[in-house]
Amino acid sequence: MTTQPPAADDGDLVRQVTVLADAVFPFARANADDSWSIEALQSIGHRWKDARAAVVIAGEVSTGKSQLLNALIGQELLPTDFKAKSSTWVQLSHAPDFRAHAQLRLGEDTLQWLPVIATDLDVYLSVDGEGQLRKRHGRDAKVLTVEIGVPSPLLAQGLILIDTPGVGGLDAAHRLAALSGLTNADAVIVTTKPGQPISVSERRFLAEAIDRVDLCLLVSTHRDQVAEPDEALRQDLALLTDAAEWTAILGGDAIGAAALAERLRTLPAVSVSSVNALAAQLVDGDARQRLVDAANVTVLEEMLARDVLGRVVEIHRRRIVTLCRRLSTGIATTARERHGLLSGAGDAVAALEHRQRRLHRWREGNGDFWRKEFTEELNAGLRTELSELATRRSDELKTEYWTKMADLSRAELQTTVDALRETPGAVLTEMLALAGDGIAEATARVRTLLVEDDLDRPLADLQAAADAGRNLRPEWVEPDAAPVSTDDLVRGLYGGMAGAGVTSLVVTGLANAGVALPFASIPILWPFAIGATAMSFWTYRKRQKQRTVEQARELLAEVRQIIVDDVVDRAWEASKQTADVVMAEIEAGLDELAKRAADDQALIADAARLAADPAERRARLDGLAALAAEADAFTARADELLDALPAAG
Repeated sequence: MTTQPPAADDGDLVRQVTVLADAVFPFARANADDSWSIEALQSIGHRWKDARAAVVIAGEVSTGKSQLLNALIGQELLPTDFKAKSSTWVQLSHAPDFRAHAQLRLGEDTLQWLPVIATDLDVYLSVDGEGQLRKRHGRDAKVLTVEIGVPSPLLAQGLILIDTPGVGGLDAAHRLAALSGLTNADAVIVTTKPGQPISVSERRFLAEAIDRVDLCLLVSTHRDQVAEPDEALRQDLALLTDAAEWTAILGGDAIGAAALAERLRTLPAVSVSSVNALAAQLVDGDARQRLVDAANVTVLEEMLARDVLGRVVEIHRRRIVTLCRRLSTGIATTARERHGLLSGAGDAVAALEHRQRRLHRWREGNGDFWRKEFTEELNAGLRTELSELATRRSDELKTEYWTKMADLSRAELQTTVDALRETPGAVLTEMLALAGDGIAEATARVRTLLVEDDLDRPLADLQAAADAGRNLRPEWVEPDAAPVSTDDLVRGLYGGMAGAGVTSLVVTGLANAGVALPFASIPILWPFAIGATAMSFWTYRKRQKQRTVEQARELLAEVRQIIVDDVVDRAWEASKQTADVVMAEIEAGLDELAKRAADDQALIADAARLAADPAERRARLDGLAALAAEADAFTARADELLDALPAAG
C-alpha cells in the first residue's frame, strides 16, 4: 500500500524552492545556450522571495481614500481635506525610515525626480502648497507622482498602496485616470461612503476594474457615522448583484449584465472606520481595543494579507519553479539533440535538415511570410478601435460635464477644469493599452505559426522569462533626475526595462499572447504619468484659468477634439513603432535559431572527425547523456514542487 508523504509546511516549501533555484541557476548559466534565459536569471536572482503586491485605492470625492491609507499605515501622513488635496498620485511602500521622492514636470518635455523631506509633503501633495511649489521649481512645475517609504507593519509584508488623485471623484475624467493606474496593479480597493447608495459611477468603475485586475475589494468607510453600517454595505452589494440594474447601466445589454452581476457575487467587501483606527494609535489598554474593534480595519488588513499578498506569494513561487523547469527541460532537450547528431543518428540529422528548411521559409524575403501575418492581424481594425474608443470617451465627457458646469461654484469649476486637463493623457494611456492588446493578438498569431512549424523556441525562451519575471518588482531605488523628450515619453510607456533580456516594447507586444513580462524597472505609476506628460504640449497651451462656464465649456470642447484627433494619432503612431520593435525581436529570435542550426551542423562535421577517435567520441557522448540526466532530475524535482505548491489564486 502506497502512502502519500505529509504535506510540506510553508517554510519547508520556501526552503525547497530556494534549494532548487540555487542549484538550477548555476547549472543553467553553465549549460543553457540561449541568452534570454541567462539574462532572466541575472535579472531575477532571488527577488522572487520579495513578494510585493500593488493595491490602488480609488473612490468618489470625500469617500475617505487618503484617510483609509493613513489608517492602514497607522499614522496621519496624507492630507485628507478634499479642498487641500492636489491631483497627484501617491505611492506608499515600506522603508525603515521616512523617505520620499516627487516626480515633477518642469516644462513641456522635462521630468525630474526630487527628494522630499517629511515637513515638505504638503508642498507636493496639496493645493495649498502649489504657490510654494512654483516658487521653488518654476511657474510651470506640476507634481505627477510622489513615492513615499514609511515604517509600517502592513507595508512590511510587501504591500504597495497607491492613492489616486483627489480631483474629480469617479466621474468621466477621473475614472479614466484611475483605470489607467490599474495597468500594473495586483488589486484595487474602491471606497464608498455609508448612508449613500453606491453610485452609478462607482458601479461603472467596478465593472471596468474587474476586467483589469485580478482582485477588487469594496470598502465602505466612515463606519462610525452610520447607525447600521453593515446593513448599508449589504444593500450596496445587493445593487451590485442586481442584473436589472446593470442592464440599465450597460445600455440594455442583458447578457453582459447577468454575467457581471454573477461575477460580483463574490466581491470581497468590508465596512471600516478610519477615524477610530487612527484614534486607537493614541490610547492604550481597553480603550485602544474598543477603538480597534469599532474600526474594523483589521478585517481589511486580513483580507489584503490573505487575498492579495497570499496570492502574489504563490504566483511568484510557482513562476520561479516553472522557470527552473523550463530551463532544465530545454537543456535536456538540447543535450539529447546533440547526442543524436554526434552519434550520427539518422533521425536526428533528418530532423535538423527539416528544421533548416522550415527556418529558410521564415527568413526568406526578409520574413515576408510571417510579417504579412503579423501586420494583417494588427491592422485588422486597430485604428478603428482607437477611434471608436476616442468617440466614446469624448461623448462621456460631454454627458458628464456640459450641463453640470452651469451649477458649479467658481472653485468647483476650476477643479473640474483641472480634471479635464488631465483627461487627454489618461485616454492616451488607455489607448496605448488597447494598442498593446492588438499587438499581442498579432504576436499570438505568429507564435501559433512558429509552434506549427516547430520553431517556437525563441518565444518559448521569452515565456520562460515571463513566468519568472512577471510582477517581480525591484527593490526601491532612488530615481535618477533626467530630462525626457515627448517622443521618449510615448516610447517610454513601452521602454526602459531590461527585464529578462527583452525590451519593454516587446513585453507590451507579447502581453496576453502567452509571453508577458513586467514593467519591472519603471515606477508603477509611469503609465499615467507618461500619458499625461506626452500630452503636455496641449496642456501648457491651455494653462490659463477658465473662470466662467462659457470658458470651461470651450475647454471641454477642445478636450473632446484633442481626444478624437491628436490622441488617436499618437496612440496609432506608438502602436506602429511598437509593432516594428516586436517584429525586430522576433527576427532576432529567428537569427538565434539559425545560429543554433549552424552549430548543430558543425556538430555533424565533428561526428565525422571523431569517427577516427572512438575514445573522444565516447567521452563526448557520455558527457551529453550525463547532462541530459542531470537536467531531467531537476525537471522531476520541479514537477514535485509544482504539485506541492498551492495553486495561485
